[in-house]
Amino acid sequence: MRKTSLSIALLFCTSFFLFSQEKDSLITEVMITTPIKSETFEPNTFKRNAVFLELGGNAFLYSLNYERLNKISENIKLSYGTGLEFIRMELPHHTGISRSKKSNLLIITPAINFLFGKNKYYFEIGTSTALLYHLPVNQTFRLGYRYQGDKVIFRIGFTPIFEFPSDGKFDYEYFWAGVSFGHTF
Repeated sequence: MRKTSLSIALLFCTSFFLFSQEKDSLITEVMITTPIKSETFEPNTFKRNAVFLELGGNAFLYSLNYERLNKISENIKLSYGTGLEFIRMELPHHTGISRSKKSNLLIITPAINFLFGKNKYYFEIGTSTALLYHLPVNQTFRLGYRYQGDKVIFRIGFTPIFEFPSDGKFDYEYFWAGVSFGHTF
């Protein structure tokens, strides 16, 4: 009963101030002096998804990629995703598979990157693994620049590739680079 009486009294006082015709009413003062976070009223301009074509980079020749971004803080973001590359090529001699004919390969490249920067401009650092059936594991690292606007994404980076055969010993190193273009949504 006591809570009901208090609620009715509060409602009455609030309605009195709301319907006041004075310029300097309490409601005007409350609106001016109360801190309001601008995030609640601005549309969300942070695009979390990206689809892009990468030339070179994680998957050697090209890859079609999907990526998802998460905000860690205002200046740090985490991206994770995967890419696909379909190529026809002769397999290297150390795979143990006959080299007499070309094979169709599907390369899958799961990746994780950290982005450091503000607004649309980021320094990007990360890693990816190229997964190939019957071939050694290839680990790729990324150091690069990323522009991610409202609708477009552009990336350029240094992506050295390290090859690890099935015995786990380091085998090859390729100095590689990649350029990406795509769409954010």
